[in-house]
Amino acid sequence: MRFRNVYGSHNLRFVGEEIGTATANEPWETARSFPAAGEFVYYCEPHGSPDGGMRGRIIVTAAASPSPGATTPGPPATAPAATGGPPPVTAPLPAPSSAVAGVADEPPRLSRLSVRADRAGRVVIAFRASEAVTVTVRLRRVPSGPVRRISRRVGAGPARLVVARHLLRGRYAVNLRIRDRGGNVTTRRATFRLRR
Repeated sequence: MRFRNVYGSHNLRFVGEEIGTATANEPWETARSFPAAGEFVYYCEPHGSPDGGMRGRIIVTAAASPSPGATTPGPPATAPAATGGPPPVTAPLPAPSSAVAGVADEPPRLSRLSVRADRAGRVVIAFRASEAVTVTVRLRRVPSGPVRRISRRVGAGPARLVVARHLLRGRYAVNLRIRDRGGNVTTRRATFRLRR
């Protein structure tokens, strides 16, 4: 079986193995064989775990032995994996996540970003998202430190977030982390000065 990463910072690790592939932003490809029947769980370490996020399950069944008159294959074998391969998973697995089915493996795009502070001391962030995303905004006063952190789910298209109200005069930095349902991330940073 071949695994290919065409875009994004991902890797591949099988449950029961000490080391997975290296995480890289560059495209990569790796091949894997499964010498014995069993269930094999794999996941992307930066974006998943054996229990959720970017993960998958491969079920390898043994070839059915032919028997006279039989037309259906026999039950899957439960033999342990051969040395050198990942061990089969013996615990029951949750159903694979359907949340990432059909999601492109590229980061969400953000356009028309504007950050402004009005005379009332409100910080308003406006942008257009290429798809439904979760936006995490960290607002901090420069140089003193954090002021506010919020996370909001927004749909594709134009969005407007009011991050804070009644800010003091000064310089502020806004860090945005935009994550789509496939775990792909885009970050943006902006600064502004509030004069009241």
